[in-house]
Amino acid sequence: MYIPTSINTQHFAVSPRTSAEIFRGEMALIRMEERIKFEQIGPALRKIVARLEAISTIRIDGKDPNLRMLIELESMEKTDSETDRLYSRSMLTKSTEEALAIEEASREALWYMQTLEWLSECIEPGSKIHPETLLEIHSRCVYGESAMHTGVKFREKAYRVPEDLIGIYQPPAPEDVIPLIEDLCSFINRDIYTPNTQAALAHFQFESIKPFKRGLDRTGRAMAHAIIYRRGLVENIIPPIGLMPAIHTQYHAEHLLPYGFGFKEEGQTKAKAIDEWARFCGHSIELAARVVKAYIDAIVDLEISWNQRLGKTNKGSAIQELLLVLPGRPLLTVSSAMKLIDRSFSATNDALDRLEQSGILRITGDASSRNRVFEAKEVFDAVDEMERHLLVQSPVSRDSFFPKE
Repeated sequence: MYIPTSINTQHFAVSPRTSAEIFRGEMALIRMEERIKFEQIGPALRKIVARLEAISTIRIDGKDPNLRMLIELESMEKTDSETDRLYSRSMLTKSTEEALAIEEASREALWYMQTLEWLSECIEPGSKIHPETLLEIHSRCVYGESAMHTGVKFREKAYRVPEDLIGIYQPPAPEDVIPLIEDLCSFINRDIYTPNTQAALAHFQFESIKPFKRGLDRTGRAMAHAIIYRRGLVENIIPPIGLMPAIHTQYHAEHLLPYGFGFKEEGQTKAKAIDEWARFCGHSIELAARVVKAYIDAIVDLEISWNQRLGKTNKGSAIQELLLVLPGRPLLTVSSAMKLIDRSFSATNDALDRLEQSGILRITGDASSRNRVFEAKEVFDAVDEMERHLLVQSPVSRDSFFPKE
C-alpha cells in the first residue's frame, strides 16, 4: 500500500538512464534561456513560451483554453471595451455554451501564467519556500487571487479514496497534511539532487499528500517552477515543462500517480516508480525544448521579415520599439502601445499607422474609432499553426483515467 511518509528523511537513488535524461532536459532549458536572452525580441519570446506553458497546464485538467483568446484576455486587462468587442467576435462561430467554456479555460490559463510570472519575480536562487508559499501558489493558480483574499487552506477533511484503490493507496489524515507539507518544504529548501530531479520528486510527493481538494496538478507544476527558480537553473524564462504532459496526458498521469491506476507501490516497486517519473520529467523537458525552438525560429524569422518590409528605420525610434514588443503583444491600441514603449501619443500613433500601411498590422473593427485596435495577424497565424501541429487532440482530464469515488 502506498502511504505518503516523510520525504526529507529519504534518499532516492536515481538510475543512470534517468540521470542522463534529466541532464539533457536541464541543458535544453539552459540553451533556451541563453538564446532568448540574446535575441532582440527576447522579452516577447519569453511571453510566448509562458503562454504555451499556461495553455498546456490547463489542458491537463481537461479544459480547452485558446491561445488567441488568452492574448485577447491579456489585452482586455490593459485596454478598453473596443478589445472586448474584438474578443467577442473571435467566438462568433462557437455555440454559447462552448464559447463560455473556452472563455473560462482561457481565463484560468491567464491566472496560471500570472502565477508563473509572479514566481519568476519573487523566487530568487537560494530563497526559502514555506507552506505559506504553497498556499499562495494554489490560490493564485486556481482562483486568480492572493491567499489573503481567498483565505485558502490546506485540506481539513478526509480525502475519499475510490473503492478500487482501498488497500492500494492511503491518503494522509487531515491532521497529518500540514506536517507532511512542512516536511516537503524542508526537502525543497535543501540543495540536493539536480534542480529538475528535486522538482520531480517534490511534485510526486505533493500529489500523494493531496493537500487540496482541487487544482493539484497545476499547483504541483507551479511548485516545480518555484523549485527550478530557487535552484537557479533558469532566471529569465518560464520553462515549458507542461507541454509534453498536455500532449500525452494518460502517460503523464500513470507516472505521476501510479497508485491511482491500482499499481501497488512498495519497496523496490515504489523506488522504480519514482525513478520512472523523474525520467519522464527529464525526457519531457528535452522534447518540449525542441518544439519550442521551432516555434521561436518562426517568430524570429517573422520579425526579420518585418524589418525587411519596412526598410530603413531609425534605431531607437517608436517603430523599432514596437517591432521588438509586437511578437509578444500582437493586439494593441494606441494607449496600450504608449505604455509598452513609453512614447508620446503622436510618436506611437504615427508608428502604428506606418506598421499598418506596411501590412504588418491591420485595424480590426471601426477604423474611425479613437480607440482603434491593431492586430499583428501573422503572429496569430503562427499561433494557430502551432496549435494545429501540437494540440490536435481535444484535451482529456488526467483525472478521467482514474477510478471514480
